[in-house]
Amino acid sequence: LSIRAKLVIAFAGLSVAPLVSASVLGSWITANSIRQSAAGRLTQDLDKAEAQTARSLREAERHVRFLSREILIPALLAESAPRWEAARSAVASFLGPEPAFHSVKVVDAYGRLRFESRPSAAAGDESGVYYAWRAAETPAGSGALFAIEVREVDSAGAVERATPAVAILLPVRDRAGVLLGAVIGEAYASEIFAAIESASPGFEGVTGLVDRHGA
Repeated sequence: LSIRAKLVIAFAGLSVAPLVSASVLGSWITANSIRQSAAGRLTQDLDKAEAQTARSLREAERHVRFLSREILIPALLAESAPRWEAARSAVASFLGPEPAFHSVKVVDAYGRLRFESRPSAAAGDESGVYYAWRAAETPAGSGALFAIEVREVDSAGAVERATPAVAILLPVRDRAGVLLGAVIGEAYASEIFAAIESASPGFEGVTGLVDRHGA
């Protein structure tokens, strides 16, 4: 190449290099800004969803505690058919405007079902025994929350589908601490965790819930 051509190439390189550097730097700054914005918005969405979910759980637990204290424990202690019928009517009225609940149940210490606000269990359902066992394992004065599946059945008693739910279990004990039974509120997980679906991320996509193992 001639000296003139070499000088033209050199000057062109000197002119383009700053533009390339500025472009790379600008891209990095933009990408970093997007990353920080996304992380900040995600944290905000998660905090909001966590607070709303905790509020939904507290509200559902308050409902179960109220029904337990005012209606169901007295019926369990009285063990009379008229008392259970009155309890059924009162619980149905209370839960009417509450879409979060699938049902409210009472089991005795042996797992026998004493009351169910919404009869829906298929024949042979053994959840009562499981609830009694969980109640026996729960310390006195406290309750338990755990994941379950509720079974929706048709008019013939055939299981149509299993729906994820949250069990709110309150053991019932006498003054000596002997287990008498348990009150259980079965709340739909879709209602309790509705805040996760309503959270609005800053970018298009899907918001999900996973455990610490990514499942």
